Amino acid sequence: MKMETLPEEIIKLIFDYCKVETLKTIACCNKFLKELVTPHLWHTIFVHLPIKEDEVVSKLDNLKHARALTFHENRKKDDENEDATIQNLTRVLNSCKSSRVETIIIQCKRFYYHFFNENIIAILSTFKNVRNLNLRLHYQEMNEDVVLYILKLKNLRELLIPNVVLITKSFEKLAERNELQKLHINGTVNKTTKLIGQCTNLKALTINSDRSGPGQNISPLSSLINLELLELTGFHLEGTPCIN
Repeated sequence: MKMETLPEEIIKLIFDYCKVETLKTIACCNKFLKELVTPHLWHTIFVHLPIKEDEVVSKLDNLKHARALTFHENRKKDDENEDATIQNLTRVLNSCKSSRVETIIIQCKRFYYHFFNENIIAILSTFKNVRNLNLRLHYQEMNEDVVLYILKLKNLRELLIPNVVLITKSFEKLAERNELQKLHINGTVNKTTKLIGQCTNLKALTINSDRSGPGQNISPLSSLINLELLELTGFHLEGTPCIN
């Protein structure tokens, strides 16, 4: 039996279990299979910042298939001017089918030159159906405007912001989103821990604390009855050594 004789739904299910190299080989077989396999090949797209013109052109036609986007800064500030980067970022966002994108990852290892708050807001305002948001930025404190746009992501289930310190006021707003199932934050005080206790649907929680003072209270976390994974780093509990 030739693969082409199978129902398209069955073929797509088979593709879900194939490795990328296998999918590339299948795409070379014929036009019919290429059309079916292309969305699987472009399920996850990496966008390097600053965005070069040739990278934009090479990805534009296939961005409509993306379900996961990773924005990764790995070049120097002077590689490309800011205006060109913003222009190319806009082209990338407009070429995606916003309703399809469920995962957004923004990584910044060296510096956050290309991750100004307005650029992050542009990304979040474009993809309103995001379920998984991972902001790996070297910010000391997250801008409240960014928090407001995170709150607009009604389908958000996973929020990872491990390198960002949330001020208590901002976290009070995030804690109201008790439908979160996975949370990873950095820096916490007793009041913040109490707020986390309100997110009763959490299944995985990671907290990196940078506070060296004793007496941090984690008892409010006992209300997280659905919790399956708990990781606490840098906590000093009264009468106990530091938890790592």
